[in-house]
Amino acid sequence: MLLPATGGDLYPVAETSIVAPAWSPQGGSLAFLEEPRTLSVLDVGTWTIRQVLLPEPVTRVFWRPQGDSLAVLADDGSLWWIPDLAVASVESLTPPLPAVRDVRWSPNGERLAFVSATDLYVVDVH
Repeated sequence: MLLPATGGDLYPVAETSIVAPAWSPQGGSLAFLEEPRTLSVLDVGTWTIRQVLLPEPVTRVFWRPQGDSLAVLADDGSLWWIPDLAVASVESLTPPLPAVRDVRWSPNGERLAFVSATDLYVVDVH
């Protein structure tokens, strides 16, 4: 449920429990996982939800700084990119890697950096 900070009624976001909620950088959208392979994005201005079926079960969601796309971390350590939520396409960024953590977008949103085991990776995202 969402409760507007200005008051009002509770808004039901999902009928099941959600995981890994993440607000977009501008605060107009909330991304979350309803099931390990279903990414949902709620537009809080229109109260509409877009869903994207993911190729792998996912544990984390990372908004691009511009708020126009997302990266997700799969259970197997692979990273995926959803460049356009309207199209709901999903692109592979990495193969499965061990112990992926500290995933961060560059400020301009052109690169994704992360640590896998003891190695640092930087992936160009265009």
